[in-house]
Amino acid sequence: MSIDGCARAPRLSLALRSFARSLVRSFARYLVDLPGIGYARTSRENIEMWNKFTREFFLHRETLVNVFLLVDSSIEPMEIDVESAKWFGESEIPFTIVYTKMDKKKKKGAGSEENIAAFEERLLEWFEELPRSVRTSSREGVGKGKLLGLISEMRGEWMMDR
Repeated sequence: MSIDGCARAPRLSLALRSFARSLVRSFARYLVDLPGIGYARTSRENIEMWNKFTREFFLHRETLVNVFLLVDSSIEPMEIDVESAKWFGESEIPFTIVYTKMDKKKKKGAGSEENIAAFEERLLEWFEELPRSVRTSSREGVGKGKLLGLISEMRGEWMMDR
């Protein structure tokens, strides 16, 4: 843990670290970045251990206000993202989908809007209505205000419940 309250992660981008620091300072609550397993380069055993740990964390965390499920919009929907959203819904864990990399387009394949539409189509197989979502781009700052507003709103609701 660093002095400013953000965990150190070797491959965490400077922009994301800066954004996380500003959120921690602004809201004086914890934002926890749990291991993502979509592109993890580790053993299957480690992935299963992380999965068990994160599920237990979500199920038994009494102060949990919301989970932000980050989905890379520059690629086709990943099964792990679809399954995670489905599990959050089934487990009645409040979550928001944060579509990232809206400004990126792969040389081959669909664009962000098409990938999001495909992802949401998959979600509608389990959800009557789509979960809340925010579209973001760290390079262009798209969605930053909306995301910060959502966090502020959640913090206000959490404070009133205490």
